[in-house]
Amino acid sequence: MLERLIALDPRVFENLSYDLLMLCGVRNLVWRTPGTDAGRDLQGLYIVQDLSGELVSQTWYFECKRYSTSLSWPLVFEKAAHATNHGADCLLFVTTSSFSPQCVDEVSRWNARKDRPVIRCWPGHKLVDLIRHESKLTLKYRLTDSSPADQGSLIVLSNHMSKAIQSVYTAAEFGLNNKPTLELAAALGELLDSIVAGMRDGQLHLINYLKDVLTDGYTWCSFSGAPTQVDVRVLRALVTTIRSAQGADTLTVTFAAGGFLVSTSNWLSSKLNDSILALLRELSFWGNLEMTTEEAGVAFSVRRSDG
Repeated sequence: MLERLIALDPRVFENLSYDLLMLCGVRNLVWRTPGTDAGRDLQGLYIVQDLSGELVSQTWYFECKRYSTSLSWPLVFEKAAHATNHGADCLLFVTTSSFSPQCVDEVSRWNARKDRPVIRCWPGHKLVDLIRHESKLTLKYRLTDSSPADQGSLIVLSNHMSKAIQSVYTAAEFGLNNKPTLELAAALGELLDSIVAGMRDGQLHLINYLKDVLTDGYTWCSFSGAPTQVDVRVLRALVTTIRSAQGADTLTVTFAAGGFLVSTSNWLSSKLNDSILALLRELSFWGNLEMTTEEAGVAFSVRRSDG
């Protein structure tokens, strides 16, 4: 797998790193301004609990280095100095390589002095181990010839689909129409089919946004702005999930540069409980999207590390 990681396009490697960090619990991940090496790396928050039970938020900077040679101390020092100037608590190098012997010694001295940020590294072998524990990454980025089985991802989607089907069945028993939930179940089923097919074939094929395909039958959804390229199946699942959660008759999708906002006329953030937010994050993963909740709706931006 390490050879395949090294062969990835640098932008793809940065997106893989984004997904892995998100799955490891890092929140509010954002791309930083490109540095002198033309790389555009990440920063985010990691929440830890101290001995008193209090939650402490740490600011982490992440350097994504798809290198075949070891990382030198001058490079690491330059990145550490930048992180220091911006008040980062920790600096993590996500790399297909490792620190050079001299760099290992200098990093040990740096950390022993309690300087900030604390410098850490995920070398190539560690990176491979982490990715293998998140098998949906091997599917999404085609890192193996075998068919990965990510039960966790399938369980999240299938549980919500099962609940939607049960809700529709119960409504039908009482002679009620619950078409929004039926459309949600159908959209989740469509996406699940594509993921399972991808696991069988060893790769996942994303479909660019096609307005005619998306809006077929979705008369309750209005669109404005120039369409953003996003997987049709993911977008269907997103809009039906949000409509069902909000209990809305109609939905609006407003496209802007590199993303879109999903909203209703009477938006209530409180209706997006933890379970719904977890589903939206899972859908965002498969759609290569960044998600943020706003007062007027949920905003999604297509993740591109090339700015």
